[in-house]
Amino acid sequence: LIPGVKWFNPDLEERSLPVGMQANLVLRQEWPPSFDELPLRYCGVGCRVVQILPWEYGTLPVSWMEKLSRNVDTLWAPSEYNRRVYIKSKYDHQRTAVVPSGIDCKTLIPGASSLPSITDDKESPDQTKPITFLFSGEMMPSKGVDILLDEWEQVFCNDSTNENNEHYHKRFDPSLSVRLLLHTTHEIGYSKHEINDMEKIISSCHNIEWLRNKHLKRKEFINLMRRSDVFIAPFRSNWFGVPIVEALAMGKTTIATVGGTASDDYMLPLHNSNHPIEYPISGAVETQCKREPCRGDKVCLFGKKCVKLVELPKWFEVDRTELRLQMERAYRDVSSQRQMNYEQNYDEDILTTNIDTNTISIAAPLELKENSGRSDYCWDELRHIYKDHAFQVLNATGHRSVPTIEMPSMFVLLYFKKSFIIPLLIHAGFALFLYIIRASVIRFAKRLLSKNTSYYTRKNV
Repeated sequence: LIPGVKWFNPDLEERSLPVGMQANLVLRQEWPPSFDELPLRYCGVGCRVVQILPWEYGTLPVSWMEKLSRNVDTLWAPSEYNRRVYIKSKYDHQRTAVVPSGIDCKTLIPGASSLPSITDDKESPDQTKPITFLFSGEMMPSKGVDILLDEWEQVFCNDSTNENNEHYHKRFDPSLSVRLLLHTTHEIGYSKHEINDMEKIISSCHNIEWLRNKHLKRKEFINLMRRSDVFIAPFRSNWFGVPIVEALAMGKTTIATVGGTASDDYMLPLHNSNHPIEYPISGAVETQCKREPCRGDKVCLFGKKCVKLVELPKWFEVDRTELRLQMERAYRDVSSQRQMNYEQNYDEDILTTNIDTNTISIAAPLELKENSGRSDYCWDELRHIYKDHAFQVLNATGHRSVPTIEMPSMFVLLYFKKSFIIPLLIHAGFALFLYIIRASVIRFAKRLLSKNTSYYTRKNV
């Protein structure tokens, strides 16, 4: 953090670093990513450049590789899956490291170790409310919205018209005690026919609430998460999965794809947890991506521009049988846990009413007892990881290509402030002009003194 500088963009002259200051370490992360050479005015020979690069389609674009090798010292991967992507793309494995993306747990769970699940903060637990599954993400094939709706129809849909279909076999009867909150943002990759099919499932099931094309504010998203019991993410590709980790941090039962994916890093139950909240969809198979945004050997994520990858683009196909089993298991476990909490709270309520009022005047408020969330991806827990990796990069040999000659110190001011160059050139030009005039006058005077004055006076003066 630079005192007095809230935002720094080296390409804007009015936002440049204070005069004479140069960075020791530059962390770069933006989308679309930029790998251009950094100016010497703030990142010189001793400076190290780290690129935080998320990617979820098997290998990196070919057009990135040369610039990454030339202008970046180290690639930081948000997940182990991302690091494998770098290595499969033929990037030097010694110049990679896994540095997880962090989450702000203080905003997720402000001043509380647990949060109410389906109920709002002012309401008490109610056994009559349905178990709520939540999906939150882009309306894209890579996030598996079609997979979720297909399997929801098979497991939880309460449409009686399907019972007449000989191919329909209801595997589970939730008795109208379950619902799905489907929160999607921008829609990319699904055809009109596919969207129509999904709309039919939503309208026929009667227990799906679709928050379509909704860009929620931070507080709105957290409130939506609080209202849910189960967070579900049957994705085909994911570079990390911040909402999944946030759900785990809030203690929510979480279903996500594993089997070589980014969620393998955090979908393993903690060793000290008696009631794990991770429900991994195991058995995912890495296959060639043949749907949007993949087109042959290219991926189209930058508007109309498509980029060719080192290898054919790949993602993971979910084991749908395993997904259905985990959905059923999550429903049963949450329902059982809710019943246990209800009975325990009921017993405590009776106990407090039987205590002599002279002994205790006010009974303690009843709280919904949930599994405590995992905090290993909170910023407070990750800060030492970032610090250690930063010092490792600083102490390591630089790999990027930089000019071997730095600007002289007397010209550092010019390099930092482009606005000084034009007036300085004007002054330099005027000084050169005066120097030429002065030299000419002196040379002319010397010639006058060494020759016949009258001759030069008559002929030249």
